[in-house]
Amino acid sequence: ICNGALGVESDADCDDWFHERRQNDARMEANRAQPTSTSKGSRVRGVFKHHTGYIASVCMEYLEIRTGELRALDQAIDIHISLVQLKQLVLGSLGDGIGFRSALTQA
Repeated sequence: ICNGALGVESDADCDDWFHERRQNDARMEANRAQPTSTSKGSRVRGVFKHHTGYIASVCMEYLEIRTGELRALDQAIDIHISLVQLKQLVLGSLGDGIGFRSALTQA
């Protein structure tokens, strides 16, 4: 995933690169503004209004996973719940010392 693109030479360096940025990612998540109750989004963090539907997304370690446009808000919320569960599994594995690539694959 990151060899070449991030300028690192090995999988171990890649894992170190992601590990060093985990704390920054957590700070970014904590500082991210909560969606407002305007027509631009839902009140669910990680679910956003897009054209005629909704998009569910989650970010971890500088990787954003997002759906295509979904017509129903309840469907977007359900998928967002699954994405958050995926993120929790990955972050739990990272906390156990597993590298990002392996943690994402195992989740």
